[in-house]
Amino acid sequence: MILLKNNLQILPLSGATKKIEVFGNTSYDFISGGTGSGDVNEAYSISLVNGLINAGFTIDDELKTGYEKFIATEKGKAPKKKFFGSCLLQFRK
Repeated sequence: MILLKNNLQILPLSGATKKIEVFGNTSYDFISGGTGSGDVNEAYSISLVNGLINAGFTIDDELKTGYEKFIATEKGKAPKKKFFGSCLLQFRK
């Protein structure tokens, strides 16, 4: 999160601003409520990018594609998730 000081009164973005660039992995791969004990079961969620699109903004496609490729590559490197009970079953074998 970044705290901005709105000296030039740029925020909120006006209707004149149509195309924007969105930075950060979680802008494209949204984590709702946190992880671990902060995880929540929500009825629905809207990511930052989807919220901006719904508000009439256009997201820079080249930047979006780059982030999506990076996220997919990094997720592919991660070990598969195990359920807590599966660890206990391994000790019993």
